[in-house]
Amino acid sequence: MKKRKYQLILITFLVIGFLLPGGQISFSQQQPPIKGIPKPTAPVVPIKLDISIRSHIQLSQEIQNRLIAVSRDLVTQNLSAELSRGLSSRAETNVIRQTPRGYIAETIVLNLLKNTYTAVMSRIEFSYEDGKTNIIKMDKIYQPRVAAVQTQVPKNINLEKAKLKILDSLTVATKPQVTYQPKGLVNTPCTEFPSAVNATNEIHAIMSQKFGGSVAKLIGNESTKDKVINFLKNDDSLLAWNNIGHGVTSSTNGAPCYGLVQWGQTIWHNELATLNPYSGIYGCVILTNSCNSYKDPLNSAIWSRQPRTYIGGNINLHVNRSEFVAKNFWNYTLLQGKTMRWSLEQAQRDKGYPVGTYGLRGDEGLFSRETGGGTSGGSGREDWPPTKMK
Repeated sequence: MKKRKYQLILITFLVIGFLLPGGQISFSQQQPPIKGIPKPTAPVVPIKLDISIRSHIQLSQEIQNRLIAVSRDLVTQNLSAELSRGLSSRAETNVIRQTPRGYIAETIVLNLLKNTYTAVMSRIEFSYEDGKTNIIKMDKIYQPRVAAVQTQVPKNINLEKAKLKILDSLTVATKPQVTYQPKGLVNTPCTEFPSAVNATNEIHAIMSQKFGGSVAKLIGNESTKDKVINFLKNDDSLLAWNNIGHGVTSSTNGAPCYGLVQWGQTIWHNELATLNPYSGIYGCVILTNSCNSYKDPLNSAIWSRQPRTYIGGNINLHVNRSEFVAKNFWNYTLLQGKTMRWSLEQAQRDKGYPVGTYGLRGDEGLFSRETGGGTSGGSGREDWPPTKMK
C-alpha cells in the first residue's frame, strides 16, 4: 500500500512538470554525448560575400555554379568569424588545373574592414573531385612573396614636354591651357564611408580650382577598375591622381600591399607593373590613401611607370581621419604653393598623425614646373622620414 502511494506521488510530479509552461525535469546536469555523433557547433555568422570565377579552362555553366557554391561553403565554414569583423567581403575562385576526376582551385577572399582602409586577403586551395571537396591548404592571412619590380619604363621625352607645357600654363594669369582630357583624377569606391565621399568631393574642388575645372571624379560604382585604368593608361594630360579606398594588405602596420580595391574589382600590383600604354600615370603626382600602400609590391609597381611623385600609407590608415590628410596635402601644394614634402608633413600633423605615417618618393618640390623639379626628377630623395625636417 505504501509502495503504491509513492508511485502515485511520483507520477503526479512528472505530469505536473511536463504540463507547466517551460517545465523541464533533469535527473543529471549533463547527458554524455552519444558515441559517433559530433557535438553541435556554434551557428555560422551571416556574411555578405560576392564570388566570381576565373578559369583558363573552359567550364560549363553548371560546373561554374557548382564551384562557386563550393567556394561559398568553404569560406562560410572556415572564415566566417574573420569576415564578420569586416564591412563586406568579396572572393574570386580561380581554377588552377583540371584532374582526371575534377579540378584543383583556389579562392582568394578580400575582407574589407570597417575602421581602416584595409582589405585583408585570405586563400583556400581545394580539390573538387567526384563531387567531393577537400581543402589542400588554407591561409587566413595570405601574404604571397612577390619580387619588387625593378625595371622602369623608358623616358618618353615627347610626353614629358607635353605635361610640362600644361604645368607651365597653370602659372600664367590667363586661363590655363585647354586640354581634351582631364588634368586631375579623384576617385573612391567607398560610398559606405561618408568621409571618403566628402574628402573626394573636396579634393575635386581643390583640383578644379587649380586646373580650371578639368578634373574627372569617380565615386561609388563609377570608381571601377576599368575606368581608373583607362585614365592611367591613356590620359596624356593627367598631372594629379588621388585614390581613397582599401589597400589589399593585412591588419599589421607596414605589411606588404598588393593592390587597390575598386568597385567590384581590384587593381593588382602586377597589372600596374605591366601597364602599357602608361601616358596617364607617367609624370603624374599620385596619392593613394590606402593602408600600407607605400609598401611593396604596390609601391614598386607604380614607380616602374615613372610617376613624378608617389605618396602612400606606411600604416593602416583610419577611416574618417586619414582622408583629410590627403585633402590638406592637395590644398597646401596646389592652392597655397607649398612644396609637396612640406605639404605632406604638415597635413599629417594637422590630423594628429606622426610624420612618416605616409611615405613620399620622387619630386618633393613645388607642384608648378617653374619652381619644382619637373615631371622627371626634383630632389630625387626617396628616404622617409627625412633626416632633417623642412
